[in-house]
Amino acid sequence: HKTRKKILEAELATARNKLTEPLPEVDAAFAQWKSEWAAKVDQRWTALNPTQVESLNDSTMTIQPDHSVLASGATPDTDIYTLEAQSTATTIRAIKLETFTDPSLNDKLGRSENGNFILTGFDVEYADPATPNTFKKVAFTRSFVNIEQPEFKIAQALDGNVATGWAPDGHGQAGNRMAIFVPSQPFGFKEGTKLRIKLT
Repeated sequence: HKTRKKILEAELATARNKLTEPLPEVDAAFAQWKSEWAAKVDQRWTALNPTQVESLNDSTMTIQPDHSVLASGATPDTDIYTLEAQSTATTIRAIKLETFTDPSLNDKLGRSENGNFILTGFDVEYADPATPNTFKKVAFTRSFVNIEQPEFKIAQALDGNVATGWAPDGHGQAGNRMAIFVPSQPFGFKEGTKLRIKLT
């Protein structure tokens, strides 16, 4: 029995050593898999490079080096921002809207006195680069956000009612905000996609 026990212990020790030994082929395959999926995750979001941004009520819209847009100048009570951009994406499954604090806004999110804002509408149209003036409207079915006020939820930016909307609690909580809008089905064109986005 003692001999048998020693044999089992030796076999167990050998098995344990094999478990801790490096496995070059497996390690290399895992490293490659990890790298490929990291690249796929990075590709999930592509920052738009606006080609044109307009304000309905004369705010000054300035495209920044990082492709974000800074509003300044006139501060109307309400405004509509319209942005156009050419995307290389062919199958768009979601659009992410990011809002950033800025020193020109006293490190707040909005241009109102308290640093807040209300987004009453988020509308997106898309066109084939071959027919850039023929737009189709995107129907959104879901939306997500990192921060919203109880009475101003992100879903209200999609309800078609200008009396409701999303407010990010810019006067109550510091930091940037992110909202994600998911269409009823992926959209885009083989040669890329022209986008027109209207923020109300």
